[in-house]
Amino acid sequence: MEVIRSNKGKAKVLLDGYDYVQKQSKNGWIRWQCRKQRTGGCKGAITTDHGITRFWSVTEHNHASDVDGVNVTKIRVDLKRKAKETSEPPSKLLAQALCSSSAAVRASIGSLETVRRDLRQQRSRLRPAEPESTAELEVEDIWTTTGGEEPQPFLIYDNGSERRDRMLVFASSEQLRALSTSPTWYMDGTFSVCPRLFKQLYVLRCAVGESSVACVYALLAGKSLAIYEELFQAVLDACEARGYLPDPDVIVSDYEMAAIRAAREVFGPDFASRGCFFHLCQSTHRKVRELGLINRYRTDDAFRKACGMLDGLAFVPPNLVTSGLQYIRDMAPDDMAEILAYFDSTYVSGTFRTVSRARADGRLTTTVRRRRPEFPPELWNVMEATLRGEDRTNNACEGWNNAFRHLVGHSHPSVWRLIECLQQDQAVAGTTLLQASRGEPPAKKTRRETSRLQSRLHNLCTDYLQHKQLPVLLEAVGQCIRF
Repeated sequence: MEVIRSNKGKAKVLLDGYDYVQKQSKNGWIRWQCRKQRTGGCKGAITTDHGITRFWSVTEHNHASDVDGVNVTKIRVDLKRKAKETSEPPSKLLAQALCSSSAAVRASIGSLETVRRDLRQQRSRLRPAEPESTAELEVEDIWTTTGGEEPQPFLIYDNGSERRDRMLVFASSEQLRALSTSPTWYMDGTFSVCPRLFKQLYVLRCAVGESSVACVYALLAGKSLAIYEELFQAVLDACEARGYLPDPDVIVSDYEMAAIRAAREVFGPDFASRGCFFHLCQSTHRKVRELGLINRYRTDDAFRKACGMLDGLAFVPPNLVTSGLQYIRDMAPDDMAEILAYFDSTYVSGTFRTVSRARADGRLTTTVRRRRPEFPPELWNVMEATLRGEDRTNNACEGWNNAFRHLVGHSHPSVWRLIECLQQDQAVAGTTLLQASRGEPPAKKTRRETSRLQSRLHNLCTDYLQHKQLPVLLEAVGQCIRF
């Protein structure tokens, strides 16, 4: 005899392939009737004690037992319980249940899509209704905390439902303290896990040991300078309210200039801003594809090496980037001209603009002026970072993005589903910070191949400082870098 709970929390008894629901309860005993009493007229019944530990007085059924059907009932009840208690996607929960079930049970479970829909509905009942707009969004009670058995404040900033550029910023006190004391920050936005009411989920991370942890999560309505300034000011205010004074030495980010400018406006100009080397390589790769040269890249060693040397300019001293680019121009294949021009205008020399002004006599004078590159060399140069063994990429954020997408389970979740996942991620981050404070900082997991590449690049930069041979450095780095 086994007792399970229905969706409404009522007890059900499973015995010898039959399914019973409660009919009557009196002092010392409970009468249970067959689940098919209404639909099939079955008068099968049993009587148990109040503790449902023993039974007697069994009335026969008018139909055969259905062991497989009872097992399906047990599985679906267990699935609904897991849907309430865990964050696993319904598809994964169902697949795990089917994997451990017999062929007969799998054949009897019914429509798989219906089961998945039931699990989604079961989970959605635990959350408020999804608002149609940010104006209707009211974040209250447990949704403003870290959740769990000891909920702490988590929502540190909400600019109000009347704002068209609604912003919600989440962070625990431990995360803000870690961010404030860390010399290195990482900033990145992700879009696929962002609820449709917002444009992006923006995350600030800080270095901890050899790794990093998420410290601030922000739901933003856009990517403008004003929005980023408001975000960073909210973070600064929350830190100062707790007695923390954030003062980063280095901020690693993608090439989001609005975010970089906003950070300098709020946190001051003294930190070093470093663009992600991986994103620099991606930019070159996109240009190669855009120009229809990807097959050339794959089959021509000279072309591939020249592309590697172009990205390898990140390992050249900033004041020699222009000379390095000219060296590449002199030896690169002719069909790289457009790629070189793009790299020069975007990352090295910038572009030209024409300015016309009227003189006193009414005639116009035209002046050609150089406009700074959108991403100057000091932003993407990684030579010093390589020599010091520091991160050249924002891969800590990319790795977190992938893990968080898996946690959420699908694109563009509801606001409530996202906050649940942020609460869970905060618990992981808090645990990492607690362990680090006790002398157990997280170790960085690096593949052997990546470690060898890091060592080679470090040695090449060190050799350059000793011998000052720019062509040798570019040629060697060009062999190391591949899309």
